Amino acid sequence: MLLVDQFSNMGYLPSYELNKFFSTQGLKFNDISIEEYQEALKQSNNMQSFPAKNSVKITGDILILKLS
Repeated sequence: MLLVDQFSNMGYLPSYELNKFFSTQGLKFNDISIEEYQEALKQSNNMQSFPAKNSVKITGDILILKLS
């Protein structure tokens, strides 16, 4: 599942439209737990925004991409 942080006052929001688009491109995102999401948010605090070299991080089977 693709989670878009900035569009929710809860801190996370499954983005149906983005998931639908990516599925047309053959990409599938799996659900992550709230704990995994919170950990990814913490890690993203130390990252620069895309396209900086450290804007992408893979932790286990979770891909973190900081867009802004």
